[in-house]
Amino acid sequence: SAPCAMLTPKVRPTAKAKPALTALCTPAAGSSIFVLSVRPSSTYSMMKDMVEFRGVISDQNTFVRRYFMMSEIKSDNICFSNTSTDAFWTSATYMDDENSSDAAYLWLICYKAIYAANANISGLAEDTAQNRQLKGENHFLRAFFHFTLCDFFAKPYTLGAGAANPGVILRIGTDYDPNPVRATLGECYDAIEQDLLDAIRLMDP
Repeated sequence: SAPCAMLTPKVRPTAKAKPALTALCTPAAGSSIFVLSVRPSSTYSMMKDMVEFRGVISDQNTFVRRYFMMSEIKSDNICFSNTSTDAFWTSATYMDDENSSDAAYLWLICYKAIYAANANISGLAEDTAQNRQLKGENHFLRAFFHFTLCDFFAKPYTLGAGAANPGVILRIGTDYDPNPVRATLGECYDAIEQDLLDAIRLMDP
Protein backbone atom coordinates (compact mmCIF):
# COMPACT_ATOMS: atom_id res chain seq x y z
CA SER A 1 0.00 0.00 0.00
CA ALA A 2 1.06 3.60 -0.45
CA PRO A 3 2.96 5.09 2.52
CA CYS A 4 0.93 8.25 2.30
CA ALA A 5 -2.82 8.52 1.83
CA MET A 6 -2.49 11.56 -0.42
CA LEU A 7 -0.77 9.39 -3.02
CA THR A 8 -3.67 6.94 -3.33
CA PRO A 9 -5.42 7.49 -6.69
CA LYS A 10 -9.08 8.37 -6.73
CA VAL A 11 -10.29 7.46 -10.19
CA ARG A 12 -13.36 9.20 -11.52
CA PRO A 13 -15.38 8.14 -14.56
CA THR A 14 -14.62 10.01 -17.77
CA ALA A 15 -18.25 11.09 -17.96
CA LYS A 16 -17.72 13.32 -14.93
CA ALA A 17 -15.02 15.44 -16.57
CA LYS A 18 -15.15 19.04 -15.45
CA PRO A 19 -17.54 20.83 -17.84
CA ALA A 20 -15.68 24.14 -17.60
CA LEU A 21 -12.59 22.62 -19.17
CA THR A 22 -14.50 20.63 -21.80
CA ALA A 23 -16.46 23.69 -22.87
CA LEU A 24 -13.28 25.62 -23.57
CA CYS A 25 -11.87 23.04 -25.96
CA THR A 26 -12.58 22.09 -29.55
CA PRO A 27 -10.59 19.49 -31.49
CA ALA A 28 -8.33 20.82 -34.23
CA ALA A 29 -9.25 19.61 -37.71
CA GLY A 30 -7.60 16.31 -38.55
CA SER A 31 -5.93 15.84 -35.17
CA SER A 32 -6.57 14.95 -31.55
CA ILE A 33 -4.99 18.19 -30.29
CA PHE A 34 -7.35 20.50 -28.48
CA VAL A 35 -7.41 24.21 -29.22
CA LEU A 36 -8.32 26.40 -26.31
CA SER A 37 -10.19 29.62 -26.85
CA VAL A 38 -8.23 32.82 -26.39
CA ARG A 39 -8.41 32.91 -22.62
CA PRO A 40 -5.04 33.00 -20.85
CA SER A 41 -6.68 31.75 -17.67
CA SER A 42 -7.25 28.47 -19.50
CA THR A 43 -3.50 28.03 -19.87
CA TYR A 44 -3.04 28.56 -16.14
CA SER A 45 -5.86 26.14 -15.32
CA MET A 46 -4.05 23.34 -17.16
CA MET A 47 -1.39 23.47 -14.44
CA LYS A 48 -3.87 22.50 -11.72
CA ASP A 49 -6.94 20.91 -13.33
CA MET A 50 -7.39 17.21 -13.95
CA VAL A 51 -7.03 16.43 -17.66
CA GLU A 52 -8.11 13.17 -19.24
CA PHE A 53 -5.17 10.81 -19.68
CA ARG A 54 -5.35 7.33 -21.18
CA GLY A 55 -9.13 7.45 -20.97
CA VAL A 56 -9.31 8.33 -17.26
CA ILE A 57 -10.06 11.47 -15.25
CA SER A 58 -8.09 11.09 -12.01
CA ASP A 59 -6.67 13.41 -9.39
CA GLN A 60 -3.31 11.85 -10.19
CA ASN A 61 -3.56 13.57 -13.56
CA THR A 62 -2.51 17.13 -12.80
CA PHE A 63 0.60 18.99 -13.89
CA VAL A 64 1.49 19.86 -10.30
CA ARG A 65 1.36 16.25 -9.08
CA ARG A 66 3.25 14.79 -12.04
CA TYR A 67 5.86 17.55 -11.82
CA PHE A 68 6.38 16.69 -8.15
CA MET A 69 6.68 12.99 -8.99
CA MET A 70 9.29 13.68 -11.67
CA SER A 71 11.37 16.01 -9.52
CA GLU A 72 11.03 16.32 -5.76
CA ILE A 73 10.16 12.69 -5.08
CA LYS A 74 13.47 11.65 -6.66
CA SER A 75 15.48 13.99 -4.45
CA ASP A 76 17.12 13.42 -1.09
CA ASN A 77 14.46 15.62 0.50
CA ILE A 78 12.24 12.54 0.72
CA CYS A 79 13.06 9.14 2.19
CA PHE A 80 11.07 5.91 2.22
CA SER A 81 10.99 3.27 4.91
CA ASN A 82 9.46 0.60 2.70
CA THR A 83 8.52 -0.25 -0.86
CA SER A 84 5.13 0.48 -2.42
CA THR A 85 2.85 -0.77 -5.15
CA ASP A 86 1.70 2.78 -5.87
CA ALA A 87 2.63 4.19 -9.30
CA PHE A 88 4.80 6.84 -7.65
CA TRP A 89 7.34 4.12 -6.83
CA THR A 90 8.41 4.06 -10.48
CA SER A 91 9.60 7.66 -10.24
CA ALA A 92 10.99 7.29 -6.73
CA THR A 93 13.25 4.44 -7.87
CA TYR A 94 14.33 6.06 -11.16
CA MET A 95 12.52 3.45 -13.27
CA ASP A 96 10.81 5.91 -15.64
CA ASP A 97 10.62 5.19 -19.34
CA GLU A 98 8.56 6.55 -22.24
CA ASN A 99 5.53 4.54 -21.08
CA SER A 100 5.64 5.61 -17.44
CA SER A 101 2.52 7.51 -16.48
CA ASP A 102 4.39 10.39 -14.82
CA ALA A 103 6.69 10.99 -17.78
CA ALA A 104 3.97 10.49 -20.39
CA TYR A 105 1.47 12.78 -18.66
CA LEU A 106 4.03 15.54 -18.08
CA TRP A 107 5.01 15.41 -21.77
CA LEU A 108 1.34 15.54 -22.82
CA ILE A 109 0.20 18.36 -20.54
CA CYS A 110 3.22 20.55 -21.32
CA TYR A 111 2.47 20.41 -25.04
CA LYS A 112 -1.25 20.96 -24.46
CA ALA A 113 -0.40 24.09 -22.45
CA ILE A 114 2.13 25.23 -25.07
CA TYR A 115 -0.54 24.87 -27.77
CA ALA A 116 -2.97 26.91 -25.68
CA ALA A 117 -0.32 29.61 -25.18
CA ASN A 118 0.38 29.62 -28.91
CA ALA A 119 -3.33 30.11 -29.67
CA ASN A 120 -3.48 32.99 -27.22
CA ILE A 121 -0.30 34.62 -28.57
CA SER A 122 -1.52 34.44 -32.17
CA GLY A 123 -5.00 35.66 -31.26
CA LEU A 124 -4.06 38.66 -29.14
CA ALA A 125 -3.18 42.01 -30.68
CA GLU A 126 -0.89 44.43 -28.85
CA ASP A 127 -3.26 47.39 -29.12
CA THR A 128 -4.22 47.71 -25.45
CA ALA A 129 -2.37 47.45 -22.15
CA GLN A 130 -4.54 44.49 -21.13
CA ASN A 131 -3.80 42.60 -24.34
CA ARG A 132 -0.08 43.26 -24.01
CA GLN A 133 -0.19 41.97 -20.42
CA LEU A 134 -2.07 38.82 -21.38
CA LYS A 135 0.11 38.18 -24.41
CA GLY A 136 3.23 38.67 -22.28
CA GLU A 137 1.95 36.17 -19.73
CA ASN A 138 1.49 33.59 -22.47
CA HIS A 139 5.01 34.17 -23.78
CA PHE A 140 6.22 33.49 -20.24
CA LEU A 141 4.08 30.34 -19.95
CA ARG A 142 5.34 29.01 -23.28
CA ALA A 143 8.91 29.58 -22.10
CA PHE A 144 8.17 27.86 -18.80
CA PHE A 145 6.70 24.74 -20.39
CA HIS A 146 9.46 24.45 -23.00
CA PHE A 147 12.00 24.82 -20.19
CA THR A 148 10.21 22.15 -18.15
CA LEU A 149 10.35 19.76 -21.11
CA CYS A 150 14.06 20.44 -21.61
CA ASP A 151 14.69 20.00 -17.91
CA PHE A 152 13.13 16.52 -17.84
CA PHE A 153 13.66 15.15 -21.34
CA ALA A 154 17.02 16.53 -22.50
CA LYS A 155 20.57 16.79 -21.25
CA PRO A 156 21.61 19.80 -19.16
CA TYR A 157 22.46 22.84 -21.25
CA THR A 158 26.09 23.81 -21.58
CA LEU A 159 27.71 26.41 -23.81
CA GLY A 160 29.74 25.25 -26.76
CA ALA A 161 29.37 21.71 -28.08
CA GLY A 162 26.67 20.89 -25.52
CA ALA A 163 24.26 23.24 -27.28
CA ALA A 164 24.19 20.84 -30.24
CA ASN A 165 22.75 18.01 -28.14
CA PRO A 166 19.15 16.99 -28.90
CA GLY A 167 16.62 19.12 -27.09
CA VAL A 168 12.84 18.74 -27.38
CA ILE A 169 10.23 19.50 -30.03
CA LEU A 170 9.68 23.25 -30.24
CA ARG A 171 6.10 24.38 -30.79
CA ILE A 172 6.05 28.08 -31.70
CA GLY A 173 2.74 28.20 -33.57
CA THR A 174 -0.61 26.49 -33.95
CA ASP A 175 0.15 24.71 -37.24
CA TYR A 176 -0.05 20.96 -36.72
CA ASP A 177 3.01 19.00 -37.87
CA PRO A 178 2.44 15.22 -37.77
CA ASN A 179 6.19 14.53 -38.07
CA PRO A 180 7.96 17.00 -35.78
CA VAL A 181 11.69 16.80 -35.16
CA ARG A 182 13.65 17.58 -32.03
CA ALA A 183 15.39 20.93 -31.96
CA THR A 184 18.88 21.22 -30.55
CA LEU A 185 19.30 22.34 -26.96
CA GLY A 186 20.76 25.59 -28.23
CA GLU A 187 17.68 26.24 -30.38
CA CYS A 188 15.40 25.40 -27.44
CA TYR A 189 17.10 27.78 -25.06
CA ASP A 190 17.25 30.52 -27.70
CA ALA A 191 13.47 30.19 -28.09
CA ILE A 192 12.96 30.18 -24.32
CA GLU A 193 15.11 33.30 -23.94
CA GLN A 194 13.24 35.09 -26.74
CA ASP A 195 9.89 34.30 -25.13
CA LEU A 196 11.10 35.69 -21.81
CA LEU A 197 12.39 38.86 -23.52
CA ASP A 198 9.02 39.26 -25.27
CA ALA A 199 7.26 38.74 -21.95
CA ILE A 200 9.36 41.46 -20.32
CA ARG A 201 8.72 43.83 -23.22
CA LEU A 202 4.98 43.27 -23.27
CA MET A 203 4.41 43.35 -19.52
CA ASP A 204 6.72 46.29 -18.80
CA PRO A 205 4.53 48.97 -17.18
